[in-house]
Amino acid sequence: YQHVKPGKGAAFVRAKIKSFLDGKVIEKTFHAGDKCEEPNLVEKTMQYLYHDGDTYQFMDIESYEQIALNDSQVGEASKWMRDGMQVQ
Repeated sequence: YQHVKPGKGAAFVRAKIKSFLDGKVIEKTFHAGDKCEEPNLVEKTMQYLYHDGDTYQFMDIESYEQIALNDSQVGEASKWMRDGMQVQ
């Protein structure tokens, strides 16, 4: 992030934000008093199944529902994941 104090007007913060959903990075400017929505995050234990091209397959160990995450969503954790291991 970058805190900016212009000669005229109020200070603001310019930040680069990365989406957990699609991995896109956007630049956003925040002024004093701006409100941000809190994300609805749920922490679950999943089983890592396998890596297929640029997607990683996971299964919810309670509902057996499967989801796919891309490289940018998994990030550095992919280096330590092994097929069949449980992850959060």
